[in-house]
Amino acid sequence: MSSFSISNGNRMRLVRRFALVLLVCIALVAAACGSDDDDETSDTTATTSAPTTTSTAPPDTTPQTTQTTVEVDVVEANCPVYEDPRGGVFQEYQNEFDRCHPFQPLDTFCVEHDVPDVAREATDPGITEDTITLVHLRSRLEELAAFGFATDVGDPARMFDTYAWYVNNMCGGINGRMIDLKLVEVAATADNIDELRNAACIEATEDNDAVVVINSSGFQGSASLCLVEEHETAFVSTQGQSGEFMDRGEGRLIAFSPTLEESLSFLVEALVDSGELEGKTIGVVAPDTPGQREAVERGLVTPLRDAGFDVPVFDTIGCSAGGCTEGNTDSVSRMLDEGVDVIFPTLNVLSLPQYLGEMVNQGFEPGDVMFYNSDFNSQASNIVVSKIVQFAGAGAGELYNGAIIIDDADPAAFHEPDWEPRPFNQMCADIYDTYHQEVEGNENLTQPPHDPSDPASNTPHGMVASVCAQFRAVMRAIYDAGANPTRQDIYEALTNLGAIDFNNMIPNSIRPGKPQTPDVIHALQFSYPCASGEEFGTDQGTCIVNAEGSEWRKVSR
Repeated sequence: MSSFSISNGNRMRLVRRFALVLLVCIALVAAACGSDDDDETSDTTATTSAPTTTSTAPPDTTPQTTQTTVEVDVVEANCPVYEDPRGGVFQEYQNEFDRCHPFQPLDTFCVEHDVPDVAREATDPGITEDTITLVHLRSRLEELAAFGFATDVGDPARMFDTYAWYVNNMCGGINGRMIDLKLVEVAATADNIDELRNAACIEATEDNDAVVVINSSGFQGSASLCLVEEHETAFVSTQGQSGEFMDRGEGRLIAFSPTLEESLSFLVEALVDSGELEGKTIGVVAPDTPGQREAVERGLVTPLRDAGFDVPVFDTIGCSAGGCTEGNTDSVSRMLDEGVDVIFPTLNVLSLPQYLGEMVNQGFEPGDVMFYNSDFNSQASNIVVSKIVQFAGAGAGELYNGAIIIDDADPAAFHEPDWEPRPFNQMCADIYDTYHQEVEGNENLTQPPHDPSDPASNTPHGMVASVCAQFRAVMRAIYDAGANPTRQDIYEALTNLGAIDFNNMIPNSIRPGKPQTPDVIHALQFSYPCASGEEFGTDQGTCIVNAEGSEWRKVSR
């Protein structure tokens, strides 16, 4: 008889690797803002090699003029204002846009514009007389398939290439300069992941002179500071960053998500204002992920206690080779002993199911406690919360059923019977579907349109809109920076964009001192089995719905 065992050293490497997988999974679902349980993934061979660069060269021919159009309902005016049927904060948001701006129309990504009558000059590294260099920094998400976390988000590289091609060939570039978009790839997970990410930073900045680096597939850790602090290069990411990193970026770090602390403080603010916590005994559990427990204490526990609420249990759950269960038994016992009736479980995709499973084992029943959460560990994502039932069973799903989640995303938008894609999403999808084969190397590739109302395919649709929003914000900044911009001119324009187009046309903006974009939040609810109907549920029967009576509210900063 033979046996197989894992040495302590190999076991710890597996633990670190799995923790990295969790972080990347969280980042990618946040970027896509969808609910996809399709395990399809690229057949690219997983590697942990150094970053690689490819380039989408700007065109040598005269730009074409044909453009795609999308029907939108607008008010007749010189510069039309989109009439948002949701009204309120959504209309206030739309009123801020200048739809006559070459990079702000809703019927196309951009339009040809007059080129300033000045001699173009090379001003800075990455800015020549004829081109501006950008880098798409892509984590190789296909590597996650080996760990059972494959998620079909589409092909972000092809998406970025398509929008760059469209700007150059259909809109004449920006103020006469073409976009030179380069691709730097890096492993999604590896034992030396921080080293590889910092190598990608060097390749993007020193080797390629990137003026702006853009990522939609998860990129974090010290390499973010390598970009924005050490190399003073703008980095636009869909991933939430710590408040410290945002401050150290001095406006060059742009996040299309709240900071980690904000995700929690927005939750506290909404609940304190609602009065739902009055008279409650509160328990909090946090992960042992570096920096996250501290963020939970700053953004959640301290504000709750400062507001006068009783928080007798604040525990940390650890991950090891045996899974993310360290401390579960004792923590759940303390919850029982203290008689908590509210729990904030700020745990990740693996640790939350196991914690809920332990609660079921120790006798907690549906209705014994009320759960409140945020998107701190992507718990406002359908694909993440589906793991509660997948990993811990129906009992855990029934216990968590009804949990309130405060976030800026709108994962239940397509549950409405009269729902249609928002004009911005539709425009982005139409541009991508129509022109992705025009990019060099993509001539024989086909991309069938994704159905945004189908839980099995709306994650790629969301990624298209996310990439589109990121890229257009950068294009606006380059245009606004003028005829011969320096890098600093572009960065200052980026921080002064104001309202930016965003996935599902949810209010987002970039302003001086506010490089994290979300402007509104609302209340969602975990539902098992899916209250909207089986057709809207994940393959585990879960879904996130809009909480009854929930209204969108502006966040305070």
